Amino acid sequence: ADSAAESFIIGRGSVPIDAVFIGCDQITLDGYCINKIGSWGIGMAAYYTSKPLYVVSPLLKVDPKMKVQDISIEIREDDELWGDAPKELKMFNPAFEIVDAKLITGFMTEFGIIKPSEIHDIIKAKYTWLFED
Repeated sequence: ADSAAESFIIGRGSVPIDAVFIGCDQITLDGYCINKIGSWGIGMAAYYTSKPLYVVSPLLKVDPKMKVQDISIEIREDDELWGDAPKELKMFNPAFEIVDAKLITGFMTEFGIIKPSEIHDIIKAKYTWLFED
């Protein structure tokens, strides 16, 4: 189960982990990844144990105008978490979270493995039409 991923990454399971792979919903020009809740924790576990974290994604998931400071995370309805929760209970249900560029070893893309710091230059060189007005 995905909720046990961090435990296995840090060595609390019987499965040896040499590298970690996640997908993503969006990539920023500055090399951050936006993905489902739980991805940041997986990234931190990989970082903490010095295991490489690779994000598997096509570069067309890059928004050429978006940097990390521009991200707005979708907040979903409380009833997705608990349909008949007490009315006075306040819940917070973000759909996605940000995985910091420093946690990411590389993006596995249609152009090979790309470091987060190279995203801007490679997307600009390979998909020039994304930058046309």
